[in-house]
Amino acid sequence: SMSDFEQLTTEAMRLAVEQLDAERGVLLLAGGDGGGGEDADTLHPVVEFGAVDAATRDHALSYSRDVVHRVRESGGSLVLRDARTEGERLSHSMVTLGLRSVLCVPLFVHSRLVGAVYLDDTRRAETFGDSERTLLEGFAELLASAIESSRGQARVRRDYEQLFDENLSLRRDASVRYRPHNIIGGSVALQRVMSVVERAAMTSSTVLIT
Repeated sequence: SMSDFEQLTTEAMRLAVEQLDAERGVLLLAGGDGGGGEDADTLHPVVEFGAVDAATRDHALSYSRDVVHRVRESGGSLVLRDARTEGERLSHSMVTLGLRSVLCVPLFVHSRLVGAVYLDDTRRAETFGDSERTLLEGFAELLASAIESSRGQARVRRDYEQLFDENLSLRRDASVRYRPHNIIGGSVALQRVMSVVERAAMTSSTVLIT
């Protein structure tokens, strides 16, 4: 059976993938199971959720290492709205995986980078933008806190579910979606914007609407 830590991180990645409509998500943590004298700060995948076929796993190209490396080195988030427009910046793994959209944000504990949350999508461009980045950064802040405080604790799953259900609440249920009466428009594009607004309103993030 899965450990409490595995349950926590697996459920976290399921939520991230489903709520941000990604195709695949990977949680990477420093140290991991690398061993072999590797840099303790090197980020290793510990949980993967989403569409990953056997061939991809066999070739260990289940995510863009280039993107993760850039996030680790900069300490900041990275959004690729359409990887095909990145030209010479496209890495071998991006080409092999056929990636279109990529989003990766760092995990910090006490100002130290301890991991990253990585999402990607081969189906379409523009899956992720600034709003999704802001939401995932808030998600990562909560997740880092939960991971740090829950390693080895028997109540981790219950604490985790309460934390994310009450504080993140990235619900897409149309029956509870905020419906502003002073916003005129019913296009798909505007509905997408309002969905992001509704989700952002449930976090403590600062949001600029332009």
